Amino acid sequence: NDVPPSLLKSDKHHIQHSTSKNKSIYINPNGINGYLISKLEYPISYFDFETLATPIPQHDNTRPYERYPFQYSIHIQKGEDEDLIHKEFIEESNNDPRENLIKQLIEDFPSSGSIVVYYESFEKSVLQYLADRFPKYKDQLSKIHARIVDLFVIFRDFGYYNPSQKGSASLKYVYPAVVRKDYSHLIIQNGEEAFTQYYNKYYKNDENVSLKSLLDYCALDTYSMYEIIEELRSTSFYENFA
Repeated sequence: NDVPPSLLKSDKHHIQHSTSKNKSIYINPNGINGYLISKLEYPISYFDFETLATPIPQHDNTRPYERYPFQYSIHIQKGEDEDLIHKEFIEESNNDPRENLIKQLIEDFPSSGSIVVYYESFEKSVLQYLADRFPKYKDQLSKIHARIVDLFVIFRDFGYYNPSQKGSASLKYVYPAVVRKDYSHLIIQNGEEAFTQYYNKYYKNDENVSLKSLLDYCALDTYSMYEIIEELRSTSFYENFA
């Protein structure tokens, strides 16, 4: 707060400095509206993968530290006033999860509409990986890949900034900043814990790890994106902070 603004060279740094000093929130409604209106088409699917990577390969035709998905969550919103539909997959064994996951993923996604993720390079890289490893599903996976929209962009580009984010555009900081909720009630609270606990449960037979804790974490990753967008869309949000 004591840094003179004249020393700050970046617009983003000026925003961080001002909001921290004034205990205020910065919002660019035009940027948020443009993003939402121009890119989101119903049905909207909020989507997240969980992946595993181990130094010793667990399955045939995998390399050391090869990252592959074992779980996903999708919350589907068919229309503006319609309730969410939740779809999910997790491989409940130490078998290779990849092909079963692909088949269920293709079945669960609507055939049209936007697919919202947070930090698209991750989900897109996993989809590309699956298409390369299982080329018979390449066309279906490529169509899913092409419909992805990245919610992270709004926060990376400072369409919204709350000083409680502490300079981070991570979902774990953005969710409490925008929606005023967090992950603290969950047993598993981040991706590293998710893949560690999954490995412990299904590859080391740890009976203390609950399936529900794994499902709850992944489900909140997708539901939180829905809540963030709903909050950003709300009229009262703009009236309070624009």
